[in-house]
Amino acid sequence: MILLAIDTSTRYAGVAVADADRVLAETTWHSHQNHGAELLPAAIARLNQIGLDIRDITHLAVALGPGGFSALRVGIATVKGLALPRGLPVAGISTFDVEAAPHLDVDAPLYALIPAGRGQLAWACYGEAPSPARRRTQSGLATPENLLTCAPGDARFCGEGAALLAPHTPAAHLLSGPPPTRRPGVLARLALDRFTDGDVDDPDNLEPAYARAPSISTPRPPDI
Repeated sequence: MILLAIDTSTRYAGVAVADADRVLAETTWHSHQNHGAELLPAAIARLNQIGLDIRDITHLAVALGPGGFSALRVGIATVKGLALPRGLPVAGISTFDVEAAPHLDVDAPLYALIPAGRGQLAWACYGEAPSPARRRTQSGLATPENLLTCAPGDARFCGEGAALLAPHTPAAHLLSGPPPTRRPGVLARLALDRFTDGDVDDPDNLEPAYARAPSISTPRPPDI
């Protein structure tokens, strides 16, 4: 197995290469709204780093969001383009789960946060279950102030959006530092767990998970 994991959820993008046992190479970078031009060269560079090329990939994983409209579409479209011609197995993973996975041992309610624009945060709350996807109990959209009003007083916060809570909550409640907060190697490991269980997604059905509906204007009717 050679797994390529791709995360273009936000401006902090990443790719990882793993085999069935471990992460072999990974990188993250800050994309200046140019994921489409940067993604494949980054993936090829990581493959070449360990003596592989794009033809050696046997499995694919992609972060599904929430995140940026165009950014997510680049990652998902790339995975579809690599998977469909060769029938490669694919696992789509929630970006919330990638943020939460390193912190699931915290002894308090856990919230994964991703910036959603307009001063709001996309959030997901995690309870007790074997995997991040099964532990995710609720999700929504809120301002930092509203989220803190509704969350339990002992809640802990992780993810790229956690920094937005810094002016409003004790530092000890924030589990993530400055971005990038997601490691593509974590995405790879979550996907490996699914592949081990025989759990795969149909690439044709992969869709971005947006925090809010995309802001696309209604086309103007043609002149008659």
